[in-house]
Amino acid sequence: MKRKIFCILLFSTPLLLTADQIVLKNGGVINGRIAVKTEKKITIRSASGELTIPINNIRQWRMETTAENFLWDADARLAFGDLDGALAALAQSLADGLSYPDLIQFIMPRIESIEKIFAEKKDNKNKYGAQILSLFPADGIAYFKDNPTSASMEFAYYIARMLAQSDQPQSAARLYMSLSHDWYEKNKLNQTAAVNFLKNEILRLAMSGDYDGAVEILEYLQEVDHELGRSSKILLYLKWAARLREQGQWEEAADIYQTKIQDISRELAANRLSFLLDYITGAAKKDSDCERGIKLLQKYGNLLPPDEKSKQFAELSIAAGKIALDDKRTTAARALFQSAFEERGAIDERLLLLCDYKERATQLKPDDYLGHYRLGLFCRKSSLECEARHHFNLALASSELKEEAINELALLTSKERLKSMADAIKLFDMNEWAACLDLLQPLLNDTTTTQGLEEAARLASLCRQKMQAEGEKRPAKAIVLFQQAERFFIFEDYERALEKLEIILRSYPDVPVARQSKELMQRVKQRRDLARLEGKEPLSTGKVVKPEYTPLDAGELKSQINNLLDSLNEK
Repeated sequence: MKRKIFCILLFSTPLLLTADQIVLKNGGVINGRIAVKTEKKITIRSASGELTIPINNIRQWRMETTAENFLWDADARLAFGDLDGALAALAQSLADGLSYPDLIQFIMPRIESIEKIFAEKKDNKNKYGAQILSLFPADGIAYFKDNPTSASMEFAYYIARMLAQSDQPQSAARLYMSLSHDWYEKNKLNQTAAVNFLKNEILRLAMSGDYDGAVEILEYLQEVDHELGRSSKILLYLKWAARLREQGQWEEAADIYQTKIQDISRELAANRLSFLLDYITGAAKKDSDCERGIKLLQKYGNLLPPDEKSKQFAELSIAAGKIALDDKRTTAARALFQSAFEERGAIDERLLLLCDYKERATQLKPDDYLGHYRLGLFCRKSSLECEARHHFNLALASSELKEEAINELALLTSKERLKSMADAIKLFDMNEWAACLDLLQPLLNDTTTTQGLEEAARLASLCRQKMQAEGEKRPAKAIVLFQQAERFFIFEDYERALEKLEIILRSYPDVPVARQSKELMQRVKQRRDLARLEGKEPLSTGKVVKPEYTPLDAGELKSQINNLLDSLNEK
């Protein structure tokens, strides 16, 4: 109670008071603040109340420094829960020359009170982050590394704990990492709390894109927590590179594969570089994007096996050539295609035919109907069906060519229907009856022609019969496959387990065990990926055993379709 009264007095006239220590002639010592001083007596306010002392009874008194005065302020404000004022007073005390060991000596007996007041702030904790940072020494975190005393380590830990709850998590992380391993060894509970915070900070930094900071913390954690394997580091690098890739920073992503991941796993680095090049090939919007990919391949291609490097170069060149073709730059396209063929050692005639087509198409005028008809014939014989249909439709505007154009369009339609039938038969032979029905449905719905309708209906009927017969055995077959997958999973043969589960999800998606199959597949993939990252080679895989099927009883139909396709190609 006396302490609170004293604090009230302090706050009432803060500018008139100075802190003193008075030594009486009888040996007594009074700590307080002088309120009134005359030639014969002084009045001092202390924790025990206000005292008036004759000057003749005083042996000596010592005036407190300005820095020590601010400590009085801080102490009084803490007593009333004024954390803002206390932190400001402590910062001012440091600015006025208070030594850092003295600050630590002042704060540590009061740290529980400070944390209690801080905890009561709840949603307002963020505003204290900058004020808490003001309690750092002039040389920052280096002070704690250079002065690893028990008191300084404990002080730094508590400051970091409060910073972690404010808007200064990165400062908290740096402070946690400045503490010595020896201190952590003696304070295991504090070490656990620090490690848990740092793990969360890694995720936060990674999600915000600060992968340099995340990697720095991870490397520190690997020294403190030996249970953190190399897989954590690899996953962080992979996320970092993926973010760069999505932002179009392809060179930076490739640099991570070479400078970071290669040291951990060359095979994984090569795999990711290959994926990046595939991504560039698919995402390229202009040939300059492909040129970037080729330059990247030339710089980092030493990660890839020679065959893969050649394959990637050819694919990038072909992608660039197709973009050039879309821009009607046929000469550039031919050169790019030619470089791809030389790298592959094989020529793709269709690409050269596309170049011929583009050269002829750019020279045609819209009203040159005969030219469009002839170009349509060229496209049909070159298996460029979409282009052929476009030019035959333009030729319809000519009364002289209309009948021939209609016949050619009908021939294209017949060829497309026969191709669809051939593809449907292949799906039937693979026991993909639902997919076969999906492919046949447009043929059955097309009312413009009856060509091949009877054959399509027969094949659709066979599909339905097979699906009905299979439906009666589906649940039992799926359960057997699931049990096989479980057994492979237990014996760590992850690839074969995945094969069985993929069959279930592809062929039996509607059976009850399909849901458990999805869950098991996720677990299998996680285990497999972790095993690869940790350098454990998975067991050798066997080949997928396809479910038995009954061959299509339509050999004569297949023969007729193949003959018709051959005859169309010859025209």
